[in-house]
Amino acid sequence: MDEIVSRFQKMRPQRFFGTEDAEKSEFWLKDIEYLFSLTKYTDDQKYKLALYQLKDRARDWWEAAKMGIDEQNIGVSWDVFKTQFTEQFSPPSYYTEKDEFNGLRQGNMSVAQYASTFTAMLKYAPHVAANPKAKYNRFVNGLNNNIYTYVVSGLPTGFAEVVERAKNAEAGLKRGGFHLYHQKVDQPPNRI
Repeated sequence: MDEIVSRFQKMRPQRFFGTEDAEKSEFWLKDIEYLFSLTKYTDDQKYKLALYQLKDRARDWWEAAKMGIDEQNIGVSWDVFKTQFTEQFSPPSYYTEKDEFNGLRQGNMSVAQYASTFTAMLKYAPHVAANPKAKYNRFVNGLNNNIYTYVVSGLPTGFAEVVERAKNAEAGLKRGGFHLYHQKVDQPPNRI
């Protein structure tokens, strides 16, 4: 097993401390699984190698989880470890909130409400938050059609400008007597 551990460590797997947020936990597990896909480790070796990467609170969590597994006479395997890990560090509520962000549309919200909700939910999509173009596109694609058209016609250059143009378009449409919020909420995304 020492040779297997040594070879695995040369692949530079990340450590997991148990203090990471749900998304980082999900990425850690995906990274470990990716490394395993490059090798021919057995199920038992995968489980043991993953345990080797657990530190601090994560190690404490596993010791407690394993006691529960032992009491149930389930037996430890890679699949059991993944299930336990996901339940603890990336719970269903995380995926529900992530799905809510992915499905976020302006719908019946004002532009200000939509921008506020969008910004608050960016934490569920740090890959979008960290990429200005992705953030811009994702926000614009969630706007109602009547506002979307005005915003993209001026080719705004950044997120703040997109929000400002959307607010101005909304104000202009209201002054013109248009009904703004009667659209279907499930409009198709990715129009840019």
